[in-house]
Amino acid sequence: MAQALALANLLVLVVGGGAIVGVLAIMPPLLRGRAEGVRTALRTAAQALAPLLFAAFSDYVFGGGRNGLQWTFAAMLLPLAASAYFLFRGLETYPRDVATAAATAAQAART
Repeated sequence: MAQALALANLLVLVVGGGAIVGVLAIMPPLLRGRAEGVRTALRTAAQALAPLLFAAFSDYVFGGGRNGLQWTFAAMLLPLAASAYFLFRGLETYPRDVATAAATAAQAART
């Protein structure tokens, strides 16, 4: 059991590692700890609520059963598409955000 948990933690780290680095690259160094704490709290809350919301959506919106699950999975493609849209929109401003964070860090180092 412990090996399975260690492997699961490793896989989550490998999959999510790029996103963490991207977020920390645009944060000024003095705010990185706070930003990571907020990100972790929000992600943990979202992962904890996801199964409950999925089940409630399936049962109360689409009537439950096999048909409700199928429609719920189909409906969940909409937030997935929205997140992809916002991700690609964020890629347009990423270089500017990194430069702003570097300038803020340089200014903080001078003072």
